Amino acid sequence: MSEEISLPVFEVQTTTDEATVSLALRDQLVASNLTPCVKIQAGCQSKYYWNGSWQNADEYVITALTLETHLGHLVSIIKSAHNYVNPEVIARPIVVLSKEYADWVQDVLLELQAGRS
Repeated sequence: MSEEISLPVFEVQTTTDEATVSLALRDQLVASNLTPCVKIQAGCQSKYYWNGSWQNADEYVITALTLETHLGHLVSIIKSAHNYVNPEVIARPIVVLSKEYADWVQDVLLELQAGRS
């Protein structure tokens, strides 16, 4: 990597088995002005242990980019709008390899936050 990028960008991820819930989560995350990008991927096949037995589900993966300072708020939004009793909500720091992309993330978040005032 030729240039160090120090923006603390995180991916926040959850899954749901309902298309309408995935769209509602996307829209609420976008409306929060705390993410410049939300993606939904269909076709995730999950197998998980729940209530004493193994379950299978076709799920949608919802991923949002944000800064570390916004993680708590996005988690609250996801939990309040989710259809699962115990939704998976994970976040992982990512390394942004493009300075232009890192600048875009930061610039969009600053613009969105300014619009909330």
